[in-house]
Amino acid sequence: MLVRKTRNEDVDQIIEIIEEIKEYLRINNIDQWQDNYPNKEVIKDDIAKGISFVVSDNGRVIGTSVLSFQEEETYNNIHEGKWLNNSSYGVIHRIAVINKGMRKGIGRFIYEEIERMCIKNEVFNIRVDTHEDNHNMKAFLLSQGFIYCGIIYLKSGAKRQAYQKILVR
Repeated sequence: MLVRKTRNEDVDQIIEIIEEIKEYLRINNIDQWQDNYPNKEVIKDDIAKGISFVVSDNGRVIGTSVLSFQEEETYNNIHEGKWLNNSSYGVIHRIAVINKGMRKGIGRFIYEEIERMCIKNEVFNIRVDTHEDNHNMKAFLLSQGFIYCGIIYLKSGAKRQAYQKILVR
């Protein structure tokens, strides 16, 4: 497996993975990614910004994620808690793995690469948010050392649980 920047020719494979995840979320009554988001336009925009990454195995995309070092506007107001610090941070968005890859270490592999990218860029904090009913993602975040910090609201008004991890220098 290797992590690399996403290319335009990866978009269809990423959308397949995202559609699998959307269906999983729908079946499990998790109101996340159910409103035509993310879609091809979002993925293409991420590619253009240079913030989208994929995990490929034998030429096949098996996982995807976004890592941005830009301030996340929706993180400026946190409720029922607080961030661990106010230092610069990387933000993880849209992390997804093929269904057949669930619980096989692909998500952990993506995350470890994200940590390396943050450290390489001298950013020692990572923030992420997820739906309160997405128990698998919350368990994954906690298993990777993230700490629950509070509630944020997306621009749409949707409520999300926010997590942060401080990386060792």
